[in-house]
Amino acid sequence: MKLGVSWITNGRMPTPKRLPLRTVTELAEMLGVSKNQMVSALRATDAPKPTMRSREFGHMKSRVWYEPGEVMRWWRARA
Repeated sequence: MKLGVSWITNGRMPTPKRLPLRTVTELAEMLGVSKNQMVSALRATDAPKPTMRSREFGHMKSRVWYEPGEVMRWWRARA
């Protein structure tokens, strides 16, 4: 028995419950500042905390995601 996508979602695309998370680089581009300025600003004690962290040990990469609305509210308040 084959199940089509329309059967699973009743023909409707599910709506996201929140905006997608953003990385520091994406947030810096949205705010029009450099990545270094964004990183140093996020080190403040009142800065929003990351929503999710990911580490790839094979490549030793680390990625951090933030809630964009929370960061935008914080950024406006600190100016």
